[in-house]
Amino acid sequence: MIRSRLGHITILIAIAFPGMGWAQGTERADIVGLGKSATALIEVTAPWLGEGSSGSAFCIDRSGLFITNAHVVVGAEGGRADLRLVLNTDRGSKRSILRARIVRSDDRLDLALLKVEPVAELTPLTLGREEDLRETMPVTTFGYPFGKILAFQRNGYPAITILNSKITALPKNQSGLEKIQFDNQLNPGNSGGPVLGPDGRLVGVAQATMRGAAINFAIPVGRVRAFVEAPGLVFDPPALPYKDRSKPVTWTIKAQPATPLGALPAGLSVSLKVATDVTPPRSFAASEIARGTFRVTLTPVPSDSEAPVELRVLIGRTWFSATVSDRVIRVGRASFLLRNRPRITSRSRFEYDSRPRARSGSSGRAEWTPTHRKSKRR
Repeated sequence: MIRSRLGHITILIAIAFPGMGWAQGTERADIVGLGKSATALIEVTAPWLGEGSSGSAFCIDRSGLFITNAHVVVGAEGGRADLRLVLNTDRGSKRSILRARIVRSDDRLDLALLKVEPVAELTPLTLGREEDLRETMPVTTFGYPFGKILAFQRNGYPAITILNSKITALPKNQSGLEKIQFDNQLNPGNSGGPVLGPDGRLVGVAQATMRGAAINFAIPVGRVRAFVEAPGLVFDPPALPYKDRSKPVTWTIKAQPATPLGALPAGLSVSLKVATDVTPPRSFAASEIARGTFRVTLTPVPSDSEAPVELRVLIGRTWFSATVSDRVIRVGRASFLLRNRPRITSRSRFEYDSRPRARSGSSGRAEWTPTHRKSKRR
């Protein structure tokens, strides 16, 4: 799902596709060696970030794909900061510092897919199965708590930290496994690191901890698999002038393979949900005009004349109110919509005013206000 902001317009894009298999790798008994080789230290640096931020990530494909938490790399979105991955931090000359970019990020899942230029020493992890998870099952977490603070040399890098734990709970919701809860104590900087099962396969992504309680949470591998296998979407809507907000527009959305070397699955469908400050969410189905390219025509903001207004009239000391459809009103040579003129004064009979106040005599006034919040010019 992609969320985009166009002034006061919010657009949600959903993509549906058939499931696809993920290649299973070879099991390895050396969990420690596998986890150390696959896990990287993340560094996010920019002048506006001060000392920057850090976290952990791990390789899932030799083409240079890594997984981490979305909150770890949020400062680097849109190229606002430098993003680097450091592999083999404690191996001196064999250390690799790789510039990375964000391929895809999902705030709801708190997952991000990163891409680096492939190098020979990349070691990908194999995704496990949620069906194999059990309470009290041993798991091993790899990461870089506190970033470079644990380095013993100035401007150096710390050794990777390895934590043995056991699963203490598997909380579920209606859609399936929600989190993996495990014991021992993670720390800031562990976020985004891999959690491996006893067979060396990935079972989760370290996400959060309750400090001092020895309770930690990981994103289950099923959610990681769905995120990795989902085709990406490219959507860059053109600027929408305020004066054209109620005119039909045509938008194009392109789907990308889940991995740079992959292919799009058959049966893709794309839908958009558009919400504004003045209308409830509306859904639109996009049509596929070419392989992986979808197009939809819609009106971003319905015409103001479609929205009702509340009319309030004061006669003597009594207020009368009603909800009416907005329409063009003519006063002399002037024509206008009700919502565009919240106050009209007639010296002989009535005064229309959006702010009620006491008046003497037999004159009256009326006011009208939209039943929704009026959209602001951006």
